[in-house]
Amino acid sequence: MNVLVKAGKWSILIFAASLGVAVIALDVRVNTAFAQGTYRGDGDSDDVWGTKTQLNQAVSTTPSTGYGAFSANDINLMSHVVYGEARNQPFEGQVAVAAVILNRYQDSKFPHSISGIIFQPGAFTSVSNGQAWSGTSQTSQSAVLDAIHGWDPTHGALYYWNPATATSQWVWGQSIMLRIGNHVFAK
Repeated sequence: MNVLVKAGKWSILIFAASLGVAVIALDVRVNTAFAQGTYRGDGDSDDVWGTKTQLNQAVSTTPSTGYGAFSANDINLMSHVVYGEARNQPFEGQVAVAAVILNRYQDSKFPHSISGIIFQPGAFTSVSNGQAWSGTSQTSQSAVLDAIHGWDPTHGALYYWNPATATSQWVWGQSIMLRIGNHVFAK
């Protein structure tokens, strides 16, 4: 299948995610691959910089975070949770929520799959109350991709909550590391 895309920092990755196409790995260096001519085209390219390129295969690069490969479904799930949990927070706060999911992915106390983490009972209020399924946005998708590429404004936090609305007594026993927007983050 050939797909015509306009190259940009995230355009290929977001396009693939929107179609539900599995992306082997994600990295902003995808545009470098275009610039170096390491893409596989069919002659329909406008120029060597990849301004417009007919793609014949999935683009794969190694993520700088070492998190491995995340599917389009993983990205979509995380984007929905970020939207449901933090859509009214600053962009950094949205990245922080995505980073917590990825930090859990790396921690042996949590399931080692994005869906396992997201659907763990009681783990995310927006999953429990349905807000995660109210939509997603370009901003939440960008926040997820920034977290995948290594931005962790929480410095390794595994938990977060809104102190104004939290009802679980357990969270108050956690050591708060920092605050971003309305959320506090803890290890």
